[in-house]
Amino acid sequence: MAAVAAASAELLIIGWYIFRVLLQVSMYPGFGWERAPETRPGTP
Repeated sequence: MAAVAAASAELLIIGWYIFRVLLQVSMYPGFGWERAPETRPGTP
């Protein structure tokens, strides 16, 4: 039972971390990998 609780807590932490990273990247377009010119839409 403790192993199931630990695994679910770990998945919750990992999911929250990924959610925060995606939220920051979506809010700040010049942050992270979107700073590269080839990833910006509208640039030739």
